[in-house]
Amino acid sequence: MTTLTDANGFDGVPTAVTVDTTGATGGTSTVTVLGTVTVFADGDVSSCPCEVEAFIFRAEDESQGPSSWAQLPGESTGSGSAVTSLPVAWTVEVPSGTEQEFRVAVFLNDGSPGEARAEATVSATTTAMR
Repeated sequence: MTTLTDANGFDGVPTAVTVDTTGATGGTSTVTVLGTVTVFADGDVSSCPCEVEAFIFRAEDESQGPSSWAQLPGESTGSGSAVTSLPVAWTVEVPSGTEQEFRVAVFLNDGSPGEARAEATVSATTTAMR
């Protein structure tokens, strides 16, 4: 769990997956990273509904996969938190025989509820291409 990043940069929630790519050094592998991000806002959520954006990025060069969007409601559930979940996925070609680290970044737009945090789970598969 962590505090969400602001809209001016991304530091990623502390969920990362490190992948040792398959295939011989000098070749190319395909890495597919899949996961789910759940965003919680406790306390005053009256500044919402808020747009939530999440994506996977590669730590080495901060290149990023496609964004997923969801809406964090302006009402708390029975647990006392406003909650939304969204998928994150990215398939990317990387050099074979290397170690790659992928992380998750999460942004809140259009509001700032108190006590916002995110949890994420990710997994990865790799396939040698050539």
